[in-house]
Amino acid sequence: MGVSKVVIMSARQGVKYAPHIAAVVREVRGPASEYAKATMEATRQRRLALTKARSVRDGSLLLVLHGEQPVWVVYSGDVPVSEHPDVGVPLADLVAHADLDRRRRPEEFPSPRQRVSSAGKKTVSKVTVRKKRPPEESPKDAPAVGSD
Repeated sequence: MGVSKVVIMSARQGVKYAPHIAAVVREVRGPASEYAKATMEATRQRRLALTKARSVRDGSLLLVLHGEQPVWVVYSGDVPVSEHPDVGVPLADLVAHADLDRRRRPEEFPSPRQRVSSAGKKTVSKVTVRKKRPPEESPKDAPAVGSD
């Protein structure tokens, strides 16, 4: 198939399906951007909590849920110091029934460089490379496969 045929077919398909694609983009754009903003804000709050935990003496972090919202609680020793994001609930009430053994030190969280490196390793490990078999030597007097 030549390049000109591909261009012509693409133009025809574009004219045919462009209104449908535009409608889908309009429908999905709002929820997708809201999801992206929420994800970025959650990442920002986690980073702030990590920074706070590194700055206090014997700092650690605990992830608790307030309703459906994840909240990072920063501890200095055994005392809760702050929450990220601030949900307006007293810290004592927020961690009243939490399992304090699940707290993690800031050193246990991977750095951005380590996260990128591990993501690359995961991607590469999914791809399996098949090695070519060495060609089998057939005897010269053997009949060819499929010959009558």
